[in-house]
Amino acid sequence: LAWHFIPDSVKIKLDCDFDERVRRVAQRDEITFEAAHDHVVVREKTDDARYKMFYNIDNINDDGHFDLAVDTTSIPVEEVVRKIKEFLSGKGL
Repeated sequence: LAWHFIPDSVKIKLDCDFDERVRRVAQRDEITFEAAHDHVVVREKTDDARYKMFYNIDNINDDGHFDLAVDTTSIPVEEVVRKIKEFLSGKGL
């Protein structure tokens, strides 16, 4: 929510395909893909409802809220860092 509360900032979104997010949660938490799927679905629904209720924000994941969106689905962390550094360098930061 930094993009909402600190509007005069550089806002970077790290995004990922839904199934890959589920796979990463399953691996991190050492649970089945199905359990991770259910967890991610519930978390996203409750996050959406909470942000709407408390902050009147309809779509927290809209790329329009961010200065840069990086899809991390199939690239290594080093590539993610490179993209962010390149973006910041282009902004003179």
